[in-house]
Amino acid sequence: MLALDRLYTQTHAWPELTDILRKEIMFADNESEIAALQYRLGHVLETQLGDRKGAVEVYREILVKPPDAHRDGVGARTMFHAGHLQLEIAQVIEPLYESAGQFDKLPRDHEVELGKLAGPDRQGMYQRLAELAETKLFDQQRAFHWWSEAPRRGSAMDHALEESERLAGETGGWDDMVGAYTRALERTTDKDVKRLTLLRMARVFEFELHDPARAVETHLRALELEPKDADALPPRSIACTRTRGCTTTSPRSCAAASTSARTPTSSSSCISAAARSSRRARRSG
Repeated sequence: MLALDRLYTQTHAWPELTDILRKEIMFADNESEIAALQYRLGHVLETQLGDRKGAVEVYREILVKPPDAHRDGVGARTMFHAGHLQLEIAQVIEPLYESAGQFDKLPRDHEVELGKLAGPDRQGMYQRLAELAETKLFDQQRAFHWWSEAPRRGSAMDHALEESERLAGETGGWDDMVGAYTRALERTTDKDVKRLTLLRMARVFEFELHDPARAVETHLRALELEPKDADALPPRSIACTRTRGCTTTSPRSCAAASTSARTPTSSSSCISAAARSSRRARRSG
């Protein structure tokens, strides 16, 4: 078989060479020799026959062997970074990084995978990236980024938002949290998602950034989505901040709100005045 191996290699008889390599693997004496032959087989399948799926399967077989010099995953990584079968190859090379404790190499591969995933799988990858950043790389800023940018859909949404706000609190990143909520609003047309995002943003303005004026304005944006939504009403404790201690930069809005505030009002009429002020301020801006 060794003679045929050399002959087929010299004459570039690649299909015949793969057959011989498979036979050599069957009769090899030790795991190191088997791994070396498998590596050659994978390389021939990939580079000479264009059989990338076959090559991935061969590289996968190498990984289940005891550690040796040919388990560095070079062939699989080369295919991955060339853009071939990236999801399949990720299953081959990622265990290498994990077993070697090379967690810093995983995010780059995961980010590539993100572009090829959809639905729950894509959402799950955001979670994986966030947990990797926090628990293995000890990088709360990166963890916050992945949690806060996760798609706003499905049952996992609440968990992602809770983790984002937890990390914003631990890192003092409440302004970044507002930025993430703003981007989420721009990306979605789902009315329920918009409402939830606005209410969470209003809470951040009120309790974390201590900005009652912006909290009221955000509540009012949620109220515009559904005028009868009781949860969207600003708390009375902050509802009249736009009318009494006006902080808007629009003189016309401030004047209109101040005029309303001089008349005894119920909570609802105060909110209505603030709503008109908010809408005029956004139109004039």
